[in-house]
Amino acid sequence: MGKWTRRTLLGAGGLVGGGLVLGMTLSPNRLKIATDDVLEGDEILLNTWVKITPDNQITVIVPHSEMGQGVHTAMPMMLAEEMEADWATVSMEQAPAEEEFVNSDLGRGYVMGGASAKIPSVLFPMVDFALYQIAQSAVGQITGGSTAVRFTGEYGMRRAGAAAKHMLLQAAASEWNVSADDCVAENSRVTHAPSGKTATFGELATAASKFEPPLKPKLKSSNDFKIMGTDVPRYDIPAKVDGSAKFGIDAEVPGMLYAAIIHSPVFGGTPVQIDEASIAGLKGIKKIVKLDNAVAVVADKYWRAKTTAEALDVTFEGGEAQGYTLAKIYDEYESVLTSD
Repeated sequence: MGKWTRRTLLGAGGLVGGGLVLGMTLSPNRLKIATDDVLEGDEILLNTWVKITPDNQITVIVPHSEMGQGVHTAMPMMLAEEMEADWATVSMEQAPAEEEFVNSDLGRGYVMGGASAKIPSVLFPMVDFALYQIAQSAVGQITGGSTAVRFTGEYGMRRAGAAAKHMLLQAAASEWNVSADDCVAENSRVTHAPSGKTATFGELATAASKFEPPLKPKLKSSNDFKIMGTDVPRYDIPAKVDGSAKFGIDAEVPGMLYAAIIHSPVFGGTPVQIDEASIAGLKGIKKIVKLDNAVAVVADKYWRAKTTAEALDVTFEGGEAQGYTLAKIYDEYESVLTSD
Protein backbone atom coordinates (compact mmCIF):
# COMPACT_ATOMS: atom_id res chain seq x y z
CA MET A 1 0.00 0.00 0.00
CA GLY A 2 1.29 3.44 -0.88
CA LYS A 3 0.94 6.64 1.06
CA TRP A 4 -2.63 7.76 1.75
CA THR A 5 -3.14 11.24 0.34
CA ARG A 6 -6.09 13.62 0.48
CA ARG A 7 -6.77 12.89 -3.20
CA THR A 8 -6.71 9.11 -2.58
CA LEU A 9 -9.11 9.42 0.32
CA LEU A 10 -11.51 11.60 -1.65
CA GLY A 11 -11.28 9.25 -4.61
CA ALA A 12 -12.09 6.23 -2.48
CA GLY A 13 -14.99 8.10 -0.95
CA GLY A 14 -16.29 8.94 -4.39
CA LEU A 15 -16.17 5.31 -5.46
CA VAL A 16 -18.24 3.97 -2.61
CA GLY A 17 -20.29 7.06 -1.93
CA GLY A 18 -22.13 7.33 1.34
CA GLY A 19 -21.35 3.71 2.12
CA LEU A 20 -17.83 4.68 3.17
CA VAL A 21 -19.04 7.19 5.72
CA LEU A 22 -21.71 4.78 6.93
CA GLY A 23 -19.13 2.00 7.24
CA MET A 24 -16.77 4.15 9.26
CA THR A 25 -19.63 5.15 11.53
CA LEU A 26 -21.23 1.75 12.08
CA SER A 27 -18.31 -0.66 11.98
CA PRO A 28 -18.10 -2.38 15.39
CA ASN A 29 -14.88 -2.28 17.34
CA ARG A 30 -13.17 -5.63 16.68
CA LEU A 31 -11.64 -5.69 20.16
CA LYS A 32 -15.10 -5.47 21.74
CA ILE A 33 -16.47 -8.49 19.86
CA ALA A 34 -16.58 -11.38 22.30
CA THR A 35 -18.99 -13.56 24.23
CA ASP A 36 -19.62 -13.85 27.95
CA ASP A 37 -19.33 -17.62 27.55
CA VAL A 38 -15.58 -17.26 28.16
CA LEU A 39 -16.14 -15.70 31.59
CA GLU A 40 -16.08 -17.70 34.81
CA GLY A 41 -16.69 -16.48 38.33
CA ASP A 42 -15.60 -12.87 38.81
CA GLU A 43 -13.56 -12.59 35.61
CA ILE A 44 -13.78 -9.30 33.68
CA LEU A 45 -13.29 -9.15 29.92
CA LEU A 46 -11.15 -6.16 28.91
CA ASN A 47 -11.24 -6.95 25.20
CA THR A 48 -11.63 -9.95 22.90
CA TRP A 49 -8.37 -11.60 23.92
CA VAL A 50 -7.76 -10.79 27.59
CA LYS A 51 -9.65 -11.10 30.84
CA ILE A 52 -8.69 -10.39 34.42
CA THR A 53 -9.92 -11.12 37.94
CA PRO A 54 -10.10 -8.68 40.88
CA ASP A 55 -7.19 -10.53 42.49
CA ASN A 56 -5.01 -9.53 39.52
CA GLN A 57 -4.86 -12.81 37.60
CA ILE A 58 -4.68 -12.27 33.82
CA THR A 59 -5.88 -14.81 31.26
CA VAL A 60 -4.96 -14.55 27.58
CA ILE A 61 -7.38 -16.20 25.14
CA VAL A 62 -5.48 -17.89 22.31
CA PRO A 63 -7.19 -18.71 18.96
CA HIS A 64 -4.44 -21.05 17.70
CA SER A 65 -3.84 -24.74 18.32
CA GLU A 66 -0.80 -25.83 20.29
CA MET A 67 0.95 -28.26 17.94
CA GLY A 68 4.34 -28.31 19.61
CA GLN A 69 5.42 -24.93 18.26
CA GLY A 70 4.92 -23.15 21.59
CA VAL A 71 2.10 -20.87 20.43
CA HIS A 72 0.17 -21.22 23.70
CA THR A 73 3.10 -19.53 25.43
CA ALA A 74 4.21 -17.12 22.70
CA MET A 75 0.77 -15.50 22.31
CA PRO A 76 0.41 -14.65 26.03
CA MET A 77 3.99 -13.35 26.09
CA MET A 78 3.26 -10.92 23.26
CA LEU A 79 0.06 -9.66 24.86
CA ALA A 80 1.57 -9.44 28.36
CA GLU A 81 4.54 -7.49 26.98
CA GLU A 82 2.38 -4.69 25.64
CA MET A 83 0.04 -4.77 28.62
CA GLU A 84 3.00 -4.36 31.02
CA ALA A 85 1.78 -7.39 32.94
CA ASP A 86 3.68 -9.30 35.59
CA TRP A 87 4.37 -12.62 33.81
CA ALA A 88 3.82 -14.47 37.10
CA THR A 89 0.16 -13.39 37.00
CA VAL A 90 -0.49 -14.53 33.40
CA SER A 91 -2.10 -17.75 32.19
CA MET A 92 -3.67 -18.85 28.91
CA GLU A 93 -6.94 -20.34 27.73
CA GLN A 94 -7.86 -21.92 24.41
CA ALA A 95 -10.39 -19.77 22.55
CA PRO A 96 -13.79 -21.41 22.14
CA ALA A 97 -14.83 -22.45 18.64
CA GLU A 98 -17.07 -19.41 18.25
CA GLU A 99 -17.15 -16.82 15.46
CA GLU A 100 -16.22 -14.04 17.88
CA PHE A 101 -12.76 -15.55 18.20
CA VAL A 102 -11.85 -16.12 14.54
CA ASN A 103 -8.29 -15.34 13.44
CA SER A 104 -9.10 -12.03 11.79
CA ASP A 105 -5.58 -10.71 12.25
CA LEU A 106 -4.31 -13.31 9.81
CA GLY A 107 -5.95 -11.18 7.13
CA ARG A 108 -4.06 -8.12 8.25
CA GLY A 109 -0.83 -10.05 7.97
CA TYR A 110 -1.54 -11.67 4.61
CA VAL A 111 -3.16 -8.70 2.88
CA MET A 112 -1.40 -5.69 4.36
CA GLY A 113 1.30 -6.68 6.82
CA GLY A 114 3.13 -3.66 8.17
CA ALA A 115 1.33 -1.44 5.66
CA SER A 116 -1.77 -1.63 7.86
CA ALA A 117 -0.11 0.96 10.10
CA LYS A 118 -0.46 3.43 7.23
CA ILE A 119 -4.26 3.13 7.12
CA PRO A 120 -5.74 6.40 8.43
CA SER A 121 -7.33 6.04 11.84
CA VAL A 122 -10.66 7.20 10.47
CA LEU A 123 -10.71 4.23 8.07
CA PHE A 124 -9.19 1.66 10.36
CA PRO A 125 -12.38 0.46 12.12
CA MET A 126 -14.03 -0.29 8.79
CA VAL A 127 -11.00 -2.17 7.43
CA ASP A 128 -10.53 -4.06 10.68
CA PHE A 129 -14.17 -5.14 10.83
CA ALA A 130 -14.13 -6.11 7.16
CA LEU A 131 -11.20 -8.45 7.83
CA TYR A 132 -13.12 -9.91 10.76
CA GLN A 133 -16.11 -10.62 8.50
CA ILE A 134 -13.87 -12.24 5.89
CA ALA A 135 -12.31 -14.41 8.59
CA GLN A 136 -15.75 -15.56 9.67
CA SER A 137 -16.53 -16.96 6.24
CA ALA A 138 -13.10 -18.00 4.96
CA VAL A 139 -10.67 -18.48 7.83
CA GLY A 140 -12.32 -19.37 11.11
CA GLN A 141 -9.67 -20.59 13.54
CA ILE A 142 -6.76 -22.08 11.66
CA THR A 143 -3.20 -22.90 12.66
CA GLY A 144 -0.48 -23.32 10.07
CA GLY A 145 2.00 -21.66 7.77
CA SER A 146 3.99 -20.11 10.62
CA THR A 147 1.28 -17.45 10.93
CA ALA A 148 0.51 -17.50 14.66
CA VAL A 149 3.37 -15.35 15.95
CA ARG A 150 4.05 -13.24 12.87
CA PHE A 151 0.40 -12.42 12.15
CA THR A 152 -1.97 -13.08 15.08
CA GLY A 153 0.74 -12.33 17.60
CA GLU A 154 2.20 -9.27 15.92
CA TYR A 155 -1.04 -7.68 14.72
CA GLY A 156 -3.51 -9.12 17.22
CA MET A 157 -2.03 -10.03 20.59
CA ARG A 158 0.34 -7.09 20.85
CA ARG A 159 -2.48 -4.73 19.91
CA ALA A 160 -4.83 -6.35 22.43
CA GLY A 161 -2.26 -5.97 25.19
CA ALA A 162 -1.54 -2.34 24.36
CA ALA A 163 -5.27 -1.60 24.17
CA ALA A 164 -5.84 -3.22 27.57
CA LYS A 165 -3.03 -1.11 29.07
CA HIS A 166 -4.58 2.04 27.58
CA MET A 167 -7.94 1.18 29.13
CA LEU A 168 -6.39 0.53 32.53
CA LEU A 169 -4.51 3.84 32.44
CA GLN A 170 -7.71 5.66 31.50
CA ALA A 171 -9.56 3.99 34.37
CA ALA A 172 -6.90 4.97 36.88
CA ALA A 173 -6.79 8.56 35.61
CA SER A 174 -10.56 8.84 35.83
CA GLU A 175 -10.69 7.39 39.33
CA TRP A 176 -7.88 9.59 40.65
CA ASN A 177 -8.89 12.66 38.62
CA VAL A 178 -5.43 12.98 37.09
CA SER A 179 -3.99 12.92 33.59
CA ALA A 180 -3.48 9.49 32.05
CA ASP A 181 -0.17 10.77 30.70
CA ASP A 182 1.11 10.95 34.26
CA CYS A 183 0.17 7.31 35.00
CA VAL A 184 2.50 4.39 34.39
CA ALA A 185 1.69 0.71 33.98
CA GLU A 186 4.25 -1.80 35.19
CA ASN A 187 4.16 -5.34 36.61
CA SER A 188 0.35 -5.55 36.55
CA ARG A 189 -0.04 -2.28 38.44
CA VAL A 190 -0.80 1.35 37.53
CA THR A 191 0.96 4.11 39.44
CA HIS A 192 0.55 7.89 39.51
CA ALA A 193 3.99 9.06 40.61
CA PRO A 194 3.12 12.69 41.46
CA SER A 195 0.49 11.65 44.01
CA GLY A 196 1.87 8.23 44.91
CA LYS A 197 -1.46 6.57 44.15
CA THR A 198 -1.30 3.02 42.89
CA ALA A 199 -3.66 0.14 42.05
CA THR A 200 -3.41 -3.32 40.57
CA PHE A 201 -4.83 -4.16 37.16
CA GLY A 202 -7.38 -6.32 38.91
CA GLU A 203 -8.59 -3.46 41.07
CA LEU A 204 -9.03 -1.28 37.98
CA ALA A 205 -10.44 -3.95 35.65
CA THR A 206 -14.15 -3.28 36.13
CA ALA A 207 -13.75 0.44 35.49
CA ALA A 208 -11.36 -0.19 32.62
CA SER A 209 -13.83 -2.49 30.86
CA LYS A 210 -16.16 0.50 30.40
CA PHE A 211 -13.64 2.29 28.17
CA GLU A 212 -13.39 1.78 24.41
CA PRO A 213 -10.33 -0.28 23.45
CA PRO A 214 -8.26 1.65 20.89
CA LEU A 215 -7.79 -0.20 17.60
CA LYS A 216 -4.43 1.41 16.85
CA PRO A 217 -2.68 1.80 20.23
CA LYS A 218 0.99 2.70 20.33
CA LEU A 219 3.20 -0.38 20.55
CA LYS A 220 6.50 -0.71 22.39
CA SER A 221 9.91 -0.59 20.78
CA SER A 222 11.78 -3.89 20.77
CA ASN A 223 14.46 -2.17 22.83
CA ASP A 224 11.95 -1.95 25.70
CA PHE A 225 10.85 -5.60 25.69
CA LYS A 226 10.96 -7.31 29.08
CA ILE A 227 9.06 -10.53 28.32
CA MET A 228 9.31 -11.11 24.59
CA GLY A 229 12.61 -12.72 23.71
CA THR A 230 13.11 -14.21 27.16
CA ASP A 231 13.19 -17.89 28.07
CA VAL A 232 10.08 -18.84 30.05
CA PRO A 233 8.63 -22.29 30.83
CA ARG A 234 6.07 -23.30 28.22
CA TYR A 235 2.49 -23.78 29.37
CA ASP A 236 1.94 -26.96 27.35
CA ILE A 237 4.88 -29.01 28.64
CA PRO A 238 3.68 -30.11 32.14
CA ALA A 239 0.45 -31.66 30.82
CA LYS A 240 2.32 -33.46 28.06
CA VAL A 241 4.76 -34.86 30.60
CA ASP A 242 2.23 -36.02 33.21
CA GLY A 243 -0.21 -37.39 30.61
CA SER A 244 -3.11 -35.04 31.38
CA ALA A 245 -2.94 -33.31 27.97
CA LYS A 246 -5.88 -34.17 25.71
CA PHE A 247 -5.30 -34.85 22.03
CA GLY A 248 -7.74 -35.58 19.22
CA ILE A 249 -7.10 -39.29 19.59
CA ASP A 250 -8.24 -39.04 23.24
CA ALA A 251 -11.78 -38.02 22.27
CA GLU A 252 -14.43 -40.59 23.18
CA VAL A 253 -18.21 -40.86 22.84
CA PRO A 254 -20.53 -43.62 24.11
CA GLY A 255 -20.38 -46.72 21.94
CA MET A 256 -17.41 -45.40 19.96
CA LEU A 257 -15.60 -47.79 17.59
CA TYR A 258 -12.13 -47.51 16.08
CA ALA A 259 -10.85 -48.46 12.63
CA ALA A 260 -7.32 -49.22 11.48
CA ILE A 261 -6.52 -49.28 7.77
CA ILE A 262 -4.41 -51.76 5.82
CA HIS A 263 -3.47 -50.01 2.59
CA SER A 264 -2.45 -51.59 -0.68
CA PRO A 265 1.35 -51.60 -0.92
CA VAL A 266 1.11 -49.94 -4.35
CA PHE A 267 -1.23 -47.32 -5.76
CA GLY A 268 -4.32 -48.89 -7.30
CA GLY A 269 -3.87 -52.32 -5.72
CA THR A 270 -7.03 -54.23 -4.79
CA PRO A 271 -7.54 -56.64 -1.86
CA VAL A 272 -8.43 -60.05 -3.32
CA GLN A 273 -8.07 -62.30 -0.29
CA ILE A 274 -8.53 -61.67 3.45
CA ASP A 275 -7.43 -64.50 5.74
CA GLU A 276 -9.60 -63.90 8.80
CA ALA A 277 -8.23 -67.09 10.34
CA SER A 278 -5.00 -65.18 10.92
CA ILE A 279 -6.74 -63.14 13.62
CA ALA A 280 -8.93 -65.86 15.08
CA GLY A 281 -9.40 -65.53 18.82
CA LEU A 282 -8.55 -61.83 19.05
CA LYS A 283 -11.02 -59.92 21.24
CA GLY A 284 -13.05 -56.78 20.49
CA ILE A 285 -13.07 -57.11 16.71
CA LYS A 286 -16.42 -55.93 15.35
CA LYS A 287 -15.97 -56.18 11.59
CA ILE A 288 -13.50 -56.53 8.72
CA VAL A 289 -14.44 -54.12 5.93
CA LYS A 290 -13.16 -54.59 2.40
CA LEU A 291 -12.60 -51.31 0.56
CA ASP A 292 -11.57 -50.60 -3.03
CA ASN A 293 -7.86 -50.25 -2.28
CA ALA A 294 -7.62 -51.17 1.41
CA VAL A 295 -9.07 -53.19 4.27
CA ALA A 296 -10.39 -51.68 7.52
CA VAL A 297 -10.41 -53.46 10.86
CA VAL A 298 -13.13 -52.16 13.18
CA ALA A 299 -12.77 -52.79 16.90
CA ASP A 300 -13.96 -51.52 20.27
CA LYS A 301 -10.50 -50.15 21.20
CA TYR A 302 -7.86 -48.33 19.20
CA TRP A 303 -5.03 -50.66 20.17
CA ARG A 304 -7.06 -53.74 19.29
CA ALA A 305 -7.86 -52.32 15.86
CA LYS A 306 -4.20 -51.42 15.27
CA THR A 307 -2.64 -54.71 16.37
CA THR A 308 -5.29 -56.75 14.55
CA ALA A 309 -4.64 -54.82 11.32
CA GLU A 310 -0.95 -55.62 11.68
CA ALA A 311 -1.71 -59.32 12.20
CA LEU A 312 -4.34 -59.70 9.47
CA ASP A 313 -3.10 -61.50 6.35
CA VAL A 314 -4.35 -59.62 3.25
CA THR A 315 -3.40 -60.33 -0.35
CA PHE A 316 -3.46 -57.45 -2.84
CA GLU A 317 -3.29 -57.63 -6.61
CA GLY A 318 -2.88 -55.14 -9.44
CA GLY A 319 -1.89 -51.54 -9.20
CA GLU A 320 0.25 -49.21 -11.22
CA ALA A 321 3.48 -50.44 -9.64
CA GLN A 322 2.83 -54.17 -9.62
CA GLY A 323 6.06 -56.07 -9.07
CA TYR A 324 7.96 -52.88 -8.30
CA THR A 325 10.43 -53.51 -5.47
CA LEU A 326 12.83 -51.42 -3.42
CA ALA A 327 15.71 -53.19 -5.12
CA LYS A 328 14.40 -52.13 -8.52
CA ILE A 329 14.10 -48.53 -7.34
CA TYR A 330 17.73 -48.52 -6.17
CA ASP A 331 18.82 -50.04 -9.47
CA GLU A 332 17.07 -47.24 -11.37
CA TYR A 333 18.70 -44.60 -9.16
CA GLU A 334 22.10 -46.16 -9.76
CA SER A 335 21.49 -46.27 -13.51
CA VAL A 336 20.58 -42.57 -13.64
CA LEU A 337 23.52 -41.52 -11.48
CA THR A 338 26.06 -43.44 -13.59
CA SER A 339 24.67 -42.55 -17.00
CA ASP A 340 26.36 -39.90 -19.17
